Amino acid sequence: MRNIPIIFYHYGKEYTGTLDEVQGADADKVWNLMIDNFYNGSLHKNPAGWVFDPTLQTKSFVELANYFGEYVTFWCE
Repeated sequence: MRNIPIIFYHYGKEYTGTLDEVQGADADKVWNLMIDNFYNGSLHKNPAGWVFDPTLQTKSFVELANYFGEYVTFWCE
């Protein structure tokens, strides 16, 4: 299981965390965003592209789905 470190900026705030690979079917396509050891949503790939399923506190991260997906793709190559 891979844990990819990530630092990103969103609306002027810096976030530091990891994208943690989820085990199971399609594990190479599902990642949990963890910030300060708290779950902040999941990233997965469907036929249309990358999708981020946020928590109530991270709804604005939805617009970062492609960025997160490209980041994971880069790390996994």
